[in-house]
Amino acid sequence: MRLFTLCSGLTLRTSYFVLCTLITAFTAHCGGWSYGFDAGVGLQAPVGGAADLIKTTVNFGAGIEGGYDGLRLKVGFTYGQPTIRIDNPFGIFDENGRDLQLNKSRNLSNFAVSLMAGYRIKASDRVVVTPLAGAYYSRLSWTVNDIEWSKNEAGRDVFAVINATDVALGSWSWRAQADIDIKLHGQFVDKTRYTSSLRISPWVAGLRFHGGLPQAYRGTCLGLTVAYAGLFTTLR
Repeated sequence: MRLFTLCSGLTLRTSYFVLCTLITAFTAHCGGWSYGFDAGVGLQAPVGGAADLIKTTVNFGAGIEGGYDGLRLKVGFTYGQPTIRIDNPFGIFDENGRDLQLNKSRNLSNFAVSLMAGYRIKASDRVVVTPLAGAYYSRLSWTVNDIEWSKNEAGRDVFAVINATDVALGSWSWRAQADIDIKLHGQFVDKTRYTSSLRISPWVAGLRFHGGLPQAYRGTCLGLTVAYAGLFTTLR
């Protein structure tokens, strides 16, 4: 009986020692909690049917992120002013085929937001690559003029603006991206490491604009963003 008790005690102590060793090894491997930001400028180009609606444009982007060890959760925002290709996108005409609505300006406001998850992969001492994927929402907004036609003194058809209406189109879809961070500087403050990097981010997203248009414009958007990124990591 004493021998059984002694063996049981040794087994429990051994199991406890192994468990503690594994936990210690795991926490030593983990980088701890991290949070950061980025801000930069880029280019986005619609492909497929979406290219029949809007043109390639420059955009400005920013993002915030957080994570544990290599895991990352990122919220990104972009803003640009693409040019619309169609003068009367909603296809409103009178019985003579004349436009009853025209864009007030060809430059639209394009605001987009994304929510993505990914994992950081250390490629070298200075380069870290993070593949990301998730949801993407893009919104186009602009103003259209409602017009009416009449004849002038010479008997020619002329139109006049009678009203201005704000309109918008939205697209819910997916987005995939790779953040390539090239380390510029790093420093330690207490138990926190701050790393600044040049971030190059190629990305692709789905697009589908319809809502009131005579046809749906489907396609993808290819983008490339160059940004400054800052990351704070708590050390164990």
